[in-house]
Amino acid sequence: QTQVRDSQRRFGEMEGRMKEDLMMARIRDAENKQCVAELTQKISNLEYKNQELVVEGDLSSSISESNRVRELQDKVASLRAQTNGFQLPTPTCTPLVEYKLFLPYK
Repeated sequence: QTQVRDSQRRFGEMEGRMKEDLMMARIRDAENKQCVAELTQKISNLEYKNQELVVEGDLSSSISESNRVRELQDKVASLRAQTNGFQLPTPTCTPLVEYKLFLPYK
């Protein structure tokens, strides 16, 4: 009978330890699931932020390009205004003579 009681007591202790281990494993599993959920949320936030930065960069580049186009259009308009009505003189001599006029004599 003593042996039976000892066996029952050891069985009860082992059963208690198994239940405790099972409970601890469930707690660890729940904590791990929570960690995974938090990391997934963090990844989603970072991906969203990254997308925002990419779009912001594209927009900034587009605005810079638009500003550059505007500047060049203004420059063309200014040059046109400066040359408005300006006519190049028609040459009175042949190109060969003109060519000789600008070369130094030897």
